Amino acid sequence: MKLRPLLEAIYACDAALDWVGGRTVCERTYEACPHGDWLTFILDRAYADGVLTAREECDRMRMYRHRMRMYRQDQDQDLSIDVVRKAFPFRRFERIVKRLAKAVL
Repeated sequence: MKLRPLLEAIYACDAALDWVGGRTVCERTYEACPHGDWLTFILDRAYADGVLTAREECDRMRMYRHRMRMYRQDQDQDLSIDVVRKAFPFRRFERIVKRLAKAVL
């Protein structure tokens, strides 16, 4: 599945659209993604469209709690891509992307 149509449908930023080009949903693309915030944008949109399971919603909130701890410690507030990948390994993220695509395309 090509990612660009999905990203266009959920109004991703121009930088993300430029980066994704003709890439597909695959582990290589997931690992190459340079910004954790781009991945969390997809997760947030999946949450808004009601396609996350209860467990996925809990894990998404854990990521944001981690972000708040970083904020209180005056650390970089951007969600580290490692934090996102730990909470949502590729196969799990892929299932979310497919459910989101089904909901918005």
